[in-house]
Amino acid sequence: MAIEQETNDAQTSLEKQELPSELIIQDEQHNPTISEEEPPSSPIPSNDTRPATLSQDILTALTLHNSLRRSRNIAPLNYDKSLQDSARQWAEHLAKNVGKLEHATDIDQGENIYWASGGGFEKEPCANATRSWLNEGRWYTGQRVGDPAQGVIGHFTQCMWSGTRRVGMAAVEGGNGDGKRGVYVVARYEPGGNFVGERPY
Repeated sequence: MAIEQETNDAQTSLEKQELPSELIIQDEQHNPTISEEEPPSSPIPSNDTRPATLSQDILTALTLHNSLRRSRNIAPLNYDKSLQDSARQWAEHLAKNVGKLEHATDIDQGENIYWASGGGFEKEPCANATRSWLNEGRWYTGQRVGDPAQGVIGHFTQCMWSGTRRVGMAAVEGGNGDGKRGVYVVARYEPGGNFVGERPY
């Protein structure tokens, strides 16, 4: 298995679902406060979480977020079309213009980004990215954001941030600048989290 990841290679199983075996992964998370997935079958009004309006990949990603949030007594996230649109625009920008992981700098939302190639990742890119982000939780022991002993858990803490209420995700196929084709996944969260000195929950 070939894995390239800017932060970690959390590849353990979440809810007994393994990531594909031949995979190249990169991921990043972002919140500005600290120093092509198929479109849904019908329009999604902002904050609409009705399963019939979400693709299976998005529904699985949302379910993964909310299952772990529920296990920690954190309010579930609602799916938000405007955040999905924002995530899609940035994923398209990365795929067409940048060719690597790079955070948006002009947003007031939380952001997790991810890139992977091979191993069938493109079949469920948003769900597989979410699994990787949530798997960072195995290293979370209650520390505050910014704690030097924290390690790389920023994706997990954004997914689990108790003040966050909405999420939108998108996946777009594109290269990574080294000639490898893969899928960029962007998740946007409102309100954003990962405030230095605070705990996610």
